[in-house]
Amino acid sequence: MQLDGLRQKVEDYCDREGLLQDGKPLVIGVSGGADSVCLFYLLSDICERRGISVIPVHVHHGIRGEEADRDERFVRELTKAKGVSCQICRVDVPAYVEKNGLSTEEAARILRYRELERIRVENSAFAIALAHHRDDQAETVLMNLLRGTGPVGLAGILPRSGTKIRPLLAVSRNEILDYLKENNINFVEDSTNFNQEYTRNRIRMEVLPLLENIYPRAGEHIANVAEDVYAWREYIRCEAVEQLEKNGVPWCPEERTGCPTGDEILFPIGLYRDNPAVIREEMLRIAVESIIPSRKDVSRAHYRMLESLFEEPESGRGVDLPGDIRAVRTAERVRIFRKHGDDRPIFESKELSVPGETMIDVAGEKWLFSAELMDGKDFNMKKDDFFHEKDYTKYFDYGKIENGLQLRRPKEGDFFVLDGSGRQKKLSRFYIDRKIPRDERSEQLVLADGGHIVWAMPDRISAAYRVTEKTDRILKVSRLERTEDRK
Repeated sequence: MQLDGLRQKVEDYCDREGLLQDGKPLVIGVSGGADSVCLFYLLSDICERRGISVIPVHVHHGIRGEEADRDERFVRELTKAKGVSCQICRVDVPAYVEKNGLSTEEAARILRYRELERIRVENSAFAIALAHHRDDQAETVLMNLLRGTGPVGLAGILPRSGTKIRPLLAVSRNEILDYLKENNINFVEDSTNFNQEYTRNRIRMEVLPLLENIYPRAGEHIANVAEDVYAWREYIRCEAVEQLEKNGVPWCPEERTGCPTGDEILFPIGLYRDNPAVIREEMLRIAVESIIPSRKDVSRAHYRMLESLFEEPESGRGVDLPGDIRAVRTAERVRIFRKHGDDRPIFESKELSVPGETMIDVAGEKWLFSAELMDGKDFNMKKDDFFHEKDYTKYFDYGKIENGLQLRRPKEGDFFVLDGSGRQKKLSRFYIDRKIPRDERSEQLVLADGGHIVWAMPDRISAAYRVTEKTDRILKVSRLERTEDRK
């Protein structure tokens, strides 16, 4: 393809996707390979006409020895010939691998993007241009599909993600090579691109050629599907964001540099239940990406676990997610938060004011309990009316309280009375029967009279404290609505 033809195709794609901003600098990642060299040449010409200064950046990863040094020298000369100074960044990938237990490929990607972003910020550039093309898109979608993915994975590589743009996604690898050949532009080869120990290389060198022997345009068709799914996902995402913002749920866009919510999301149960499945699933993805930097580690199974917190009513139940993240169900919300560095005071116990109101902090929510003393005779006359109240209101025989009442977490030896015969049951056994996992039992909330559990929330009360016709004074305990909703 001739210079002007390919350049126009790329410029049209950039305009369609809104990838360029006239008058603002643009960082271009240049490895020295065919794709990045093509990107640099095309964008240099496009940007010059549009008043955009370009900042080529080459990252030396500290691996591949002399070959990596050769790449650095090549990029210096290449950019110099175009009258542009290249910024060289050196990182130590092997040391980063050893420290963080990552693969070499993953460590190189993290450090490379970190350096590119640093240069972008230092130069007030609006974006970082990367050289992913249509064949890369097909490989990515195939990899995601084969290892299990949802619509996010099927959308593949996005034209824009955060501060990164990809102007060559509409261009095939053959178009890139033809352009370089026709215009006598040199490039270097990275020997690791031919190492079939890497899954992506095997897909590129074995799987896609096999598919294209059967369907000659297979790669192009896969890339087109990704483009369609991306368009659908963008619409659904806009709807999900609108719902989050309408309901006051803070969230962080993909280009975030830190979650402004303090590394937690408080997600209302009602918001989840009131939306169609496709919208609520996208809202959960947004919540997860607001907390977890590497969302790719979150699998379909993790999302199903998270969804179960909204669909099952046990308050205090929680699940663990990748990245040292935990999600805990409360009465009206699911709190998704980072465990590492979480300095929120851990609630242990608080005496219930009788009569009066008592406020406690449970998993980031302020719960307000009201305690009211009532005459037994009045209650017995109207008990049918009283028992129509919501689940988080319970009645107890106040005369049976021996040690005062504590709102607290469970302790070893806690018990309650099963029935009028006085049979006791260990609270730990009760949690086992309820199928509450061991690591979640300590997060449950109880109302206790010493070691005797008066109320195992939300629904179990001890028979020893039940109101009867002989009860003189009755204690009514209610967990009220969130304090901010009562202002």
